[in-house]
Amino acid sequence: MFTISEKIIHKLKVKAVPLLAASRRKKLNNTDFTIISNNCWGGICYEYFGLPKLSPTVGCYFYAEDYIKFVLNLTHYLNAPINIIRSNESKHYESLKAKNQLDVPVGVLDDVEVILLHYKDPKVAIEKWNRRIQRINPNNIILKFSFMNECTDE
Repeated sequence: MFTISEKIIHKLKVKAVPLLAASRRKKLNNTDFTIISNNCWGGICYEYFGLPKLSPTVGCYFYAEDYIKFVLNLTHYLNAPINIIRSNESKHYESLKAKNQLDVPVGVLDDVEVILLHYKDPKVAIEKWNRRIQRINPNNIILKFSFMNECTDE
């Protein structure tokens, strides 16, 4: 667990993010980019610089195999309708259960699943996903992948 001082420092850092965003943003050469990330890093990055979220993957995460399929055929998956399933219907059910994330909506894009971690309401998740797809800058996409969520060297 965290100590009281660690909790206070964390809260101060969270409060400082929007206050410092403008000065951070001035150091960027370009602010019109889309981050396609396999975890929450993209959303944190947009918030750190105080930028609009130009990616549907904000607030979501992918299991490694699904993310690789997603980015290798990005146009196809971004044009696929997102459907919501219950976690017990997910191919990642056992992992979601182990993470205590059975109440998290799971989006399905054709044969790829995206875990909508920061959205308790599936309707909100779909709304934001679809709205952010419209914001994508196809000429300036940053792909970011972390070694996590059942990622292996293979």
